[in-house]
Amino acid sequence: PHVVDTAELRTNIGINNVSDTLASVTVKLMSSQGSELGALSVMVMPRGMTQLNQVVRQLLKRGEVTNVEGYVRLESSQPILGWASQIDNTTDDPGFAVSKGGGASKLLVQSTANIGNFKSSLVVVNLGEAAAAVDVVAYNVEGTVQGELRGQVIPPRGFVSFANVLESLGTFNS
Repeated sequence: PHVVDTAELRTNIGINNVSDTLASVTVKLMSSQGSELGALSVMVMPRGMTQLNQVVRQLLKRGEVTNVEGYVRLESSQPILGWASQIDNTTDDPGFAVSKGGGASKLLVQSTANIGNFKSSLVVVNLGEAAAAVDVVAYNVEGTVQGELRGQVIPPRGFVSFANVLESLGTFNS
């Protein structure tokens, strides 16, 4: 899951153990360049859940706002499900994302918005050991290209983040 810790947003993560055995989980904070910024180990009870609030601060061992954006890599001795909740610090409104354990060469985002207060963010993580070039393309309902960013290079284990993906692609009202 994508994590952030700014004056505007904070991120909590959850780790659900879906097995009948105690899970030993290593939580790693990764930078956009693919380097490890911090790590910690947690135990998750069988069929249990552990939540880490303000996870970026915990991983960096800091008490104040860090202004750090990254993603969390979960490595476990048992099958787990990870999720993140990004929370607006002004309104306490949460956003929710479930982690995905594998990658794909193509990904379809079914719906995006850029109208009023409704904006869609996008984070693409390179899980590989080599740099990867990605194309991000927005289509309208008729299938016509509305905006695009081609050849965005993501370092090994790094990521690229768009706070408002449609605006980043030059699509302002979709």
